[in-house]
Amino acid sequence: MRSSVNALVISHRSVAATGDAYVAAIPKIRAAGWNGAIMVDAPGCGQNANAILSHGAAILAADPQKNVLFSWHIYGFVYDSQGGIPKQWNEQVDLVPTMQALKASGLAVIVGEFGPGRN
Repeated sequence: MRSSVNALVISHRSVAATGDAYVAAIPKIRAAGWNGAIMVDAPGCGQNANAILSHGAAILAADPQKNVLFSWHIYGFVYDSQGGIPKQWNEQVDLVPTMQALKASGLAVIVGEFGPGRN
């Protein structure tokens, strides 16, 4: 049986602060022969969209193929002022402005997961 895998997902919890681990790892993955897309989960169980906004460009620049996409998960760290889901604590981000900022970043971003109350 022949494999047709053409994407790689990296989920690494320690990159929340700077993204440096991804910047270091991606060239090594390419040097090892991986030529497919690389998907990077946001830190914080995929929910920290601000890390994508802060470090995504540097992570993408570390890839000689420029074939990186980012996955954002919409769970408890997201509220929706337009949809009636109220903010419950300071670290939460508002759904629509955050999606607009991710779009404006020019990075390839997907909503990789969403859950209860966020659909």
